[in-house]
Amino acid sequence: MKTLVSIVIFFFLSCQTKKTNLFESLENETDVEIYLIKYRLDSVPSDIRLLKEVKRLYINSDTTKVWTIYPPLSARGTDNSKPPFRHLPEEITELTKLQSLTLVNLNLVTLPDSISKFKNLDTLILFMNKLTVANEIEKIKKLSNLKYLGILGNNITANDLIELKKSNPGLTINPELR
Repeated sequence: MKTLVSIVIFFFLSCQTKKTNLFESLENETDVEIYLIKYRLDSVPSDIRLLKEVKRLYINSDTTKVWTIYPPLSARGTDNSKPPFRHLPEEITELTKLQSLTLVNLNLVTLPDSISKFKNLDTLILFMNKLTVANEIEKIKKLSNLKYLGILGNNITANDLIELKKSNPGLTINPELR
């Protein structure tokens, strides 16, 4: 009986597959593009933390979505109140070598609280999400090296733009204040 149990345990252990990191092939890359649809994901997983060498990270929900904005979102308003609502995992802030982070069309409603860990980040593009920029200003202000901020397609007011420019006069913001 012991032999049979041992054989069953051995068989069970040998049949288990090794759990792999979704982004294992990208772990040593410095320039990474991720389309969530390719991985059958609807949000950014915590495995993102394993991309320790990445300096430029681009994440988009889909490779096929092409959007044209006319009239401009500022002229017609946006309705960001409908689900789905997504959040980035805090683990993304472990990517301390990041210089450029682009997060497009991910339905994000907030940025990670520890975003200030991105000491080298000079470009942050958040196009077509569901952010209320007024709620994220204090986090964005902590990105001391930020030179470019793309926030088109989010809830933003002229006052938000003024406050961001006041805190970082050299910051280029899209859309810009007119």
